[in-house]
Amino acid sequence: MAPATESKRWEIRTTIDGQEVAGIVVHYGKWDIDVHMTVPVEGLTTGSTIPTFSRGVFKDGFEGDYGRERAIQLLRSLYRQSVNPNEPDL
Repeated sequence: MAPATESKRWEIRTTIDGQEVAGIVVHYGKWDIDVHMTVPVEGLTTGSTIPTFSRGVFKDGFEGDYGRERAIQLLRSLYRQSVNPNEPDL
């Protein structure tokens, strides 16, 4: 995916089992989003795409509330993978 412009980046934070977890949404568009974790581990990035066949259900794509919710889900997934890299992320 293309890098985000500064205007499309925002910081996200959550707490998981007492651990502060932070990241940056480095790219988002109507149909795709990328999240980069910064705390407690730097350097992990993941993303998500809304497939064409699902776009009728998510008409606003990632540009609305669903995008904010999905960004937190992706950050949580990165954290779980950093804590236990051998466990599948379901």
